[in-house]
Amino acid sequence: MNAERGFAMLDVIVALTIAAVGGAALIAANNLAARAAAQAEARLGAMAIARVELSAPGGSRTGETDLEDRSYHWAVEAEPPTEAGLIRKTIIVSWGGSDAPRRSVTLETAEFAAR
Repeated sequence: MNAERGFAMLDVIVALTIAAVGGAALIAANNLAARAAAQAEARLGAMAIARVELSAPGGSRTGETDLEDRSYHWAVEAEPPTEAGLIRKTIIVSWGGSDAPRRSVTLETAEFAAR
């Protein structure tokens, strides 16, 4: 009886295939995580711009803000004061464009009108 020693060629091919599939899955997961982190960063920037612009005095207005490597477009809409003296403000902040899908964040608030 001859005892075989080592690995057969088929064993090596199967092992390399499993390693390649696992490596490809890790790379795909890393790319997905990087994309999610970039989207979260962009959304945080939009929320910061929205908070600043909503807290600024004034009525309806639009503008552009560059923050880090992104350009954001924003529009504030202020409704006339209610009988109770409340002004409702809505802001839409959008970003993205030619190389990425257009995304936006909308916030609303109400504040008392100055008397």
